[in-house]
Amino acid sequence: MLLSIVIMTIEHLWTIPKVTFAAYTEQAKQDIPDVINSISTQILRLIVVILGYRAIALVLSNLTTDILVSFIYLYLFKKYPIGKFDRKLAKEYMGTTSIILLMMIGQTVVAQTDIVLLKYFSNVEQVGYYSAGMRLSIFIKIIGQSVSMLFFPMFSKFIVEKNYKQINLLIDKYNRFSIMFILPILILFAIHADIVVKLLLGNKFMPSAPLISISFISSFIYLLTIPYGNILSGNGSFKLLTKIYFALALVCLPSLFLIKELFPGINVAILISCYMLAYNFLLGISFLIFSRKLSTEIILFQSRNLLLVIVIWGILAAIIQMFIPFVLLKIAVSIIIIVLLYLFLAKTKMIKLEEYHALLKMINFKRNIKYVKTEMFKK
Repeated sequence: MLLSIVIMTIEHLWTIPKVTFAAYTEQAKQDIPDVINSISTQILRLIVVILGYRAIALVLSNLTTDILVSFIYLYLFKKYPIGKFDRKLAKEYMGTTSIILLMMIGQTVVAQTDIVLLKYFSNVEQVGYYSAGMRLSIFIKIIGQSVSMLFFPMFSKFIVEKNYKQINLLIDKYNRFSIMFILPILILFAIHADIVVKLLLGNKFMPSAPLISISFISSFIYLLTIPYGNILSGNGSFKLLTKIYFALALVCLPSLFLIKELFPGINVAILISCYMLAYNFLLGISFLIFSRKLSTEIILFQSRNLLLVIVIWGILAAIIQMFIPFVLLKIAVSIIIIVLLYLFLAKTKMIKLEEYHALLKMINFKRNIKYVKTEMFKK
């Protein structure tokens, strides 16, 4: 118990450098310690299990990893100026922190209780299928969290300056990229979820296939509406966000229990997945409405492009799923269609050249390594 408290304390102290790096929009410094932490934790856990040690050894391995990562944070944080204690500023922080704490509680009530609710309504087997399905869509949430950490300080600055033109430019680029490059992949994964499960999890987890499809849709809604939530947080509208989260909790939770009562034989794992989908949809709509109330200059996402991509990719993916029998052939045909369709979109200028450049920059290994080196070791 004592060791667990020490670990939690250390990990909470990491918030100080993490928030500082976010304020300076230094993405590599935020992500690399997390990657090292994750890899080191898994390696040490594996060693502990192989050697036959038990719970105490596992906790000590986590503590060892945390100490290692703490030294990395200290190295990355050593050149940042540290000011003196300011009582007035501390009081202001305490006032804001109490509101943010309430906001986080409201957010957690729905967003982090899906596994608990599923266990309450069903059994461990259903929880296993659900967790496996959610694990495959976790990369979308990671993208979303990284984008959120990047947008928050930028939007705060632009809102203070009332530079909504720059905010709109960022939203437009982000939405176009998400719709044109991320959404098509998610549609293919959602429709071919059975293939994804077979290849990555095996036949035993086939009941996870419909859950994966729903989770990909839900995750994309979350991804698409992130900028609008960041506009509200960047404006310091934490009281409003707290009200939104608690209002959604009061709507979603009773609705879930009512549906389960009216339809007792319903597949609970699918019900919980749809519950999370509905929550993300309502949350996204709330972000859109209230960010527009902040300023009518803020643009909405590109509904025409969104609808076009859903229809085209949805039809093509469905045709492949229904009429091509073999898994490898389905994958090959999907790749060919993706290439041909993107060439067509480039030729008709529905996708701009700069968007391809943005994609190439994102997957350019040498450029990314150079960026990481520059940020990690700059003087």
